[in-house]
Amino acid sequence: MNPLIRTTTLSLAVLLTATMVASSAAGAFEDVNMNTNISVDGTGNILVQWSDGGFDEYHVGWRVNGGPRDSRSRPGNKQFTVLMRYTPGAVYEVGVQGCIKHALGHDQCTSWDTITCGAAQSPCPGSPEARQRRRGYTY
Repeated sequence: MNPLIRTTTLSLAVLLTATMVASSAAGAFEDVNMNTNISVDGTGNILVQWSDGGFDEYHVGWRVNGGPRDSRSRPGNKQFTVLMRYTPGAVYEVGVQGCIKHALGHDQCTSWDTITCGAAQSPCPGSPEARQRRRGYTY
C-alpha cells in the first residue's frame, strides 16, 4: 500500500475515533449540576458562586426582571463572580455552564444551571428582604 494512502487512512481513523469519544463525553457531563448559588454580598452586590470544578472556562449569564440577557466568561480556576449592585424588588435570573476548551472544533459545554431570586416569595439570600423575612415580617 502507498505510504501516503496508509497515513491518510490512519489519520482519518484517529480523527473519527476522537470525534466519537468527544461526542459520548459531551453527553456524560451535559446535565451537570453546577450548584449555582446567588446572594447579596456584604457590600450590596449580587454574588454568583458555583462549586463544580474541572472545567477550562465558565460562562455566566444573567438578566434582571426578564430583560435582555448579559453574560461573561470566567477562567476555570474561578468559581464566583460579582455582577452588579442589588436593587430591592428586582428579580435576578442567573445561569452558569462549564466548558472544556478544544484547540480544534467547538468547545464542549454543560447545559445552563439556572437559579432565580428576588421575588417576594424567594428573596435573594443576604438581601434586606431576606433578613426581614427571617425575623418574621411579611410583605
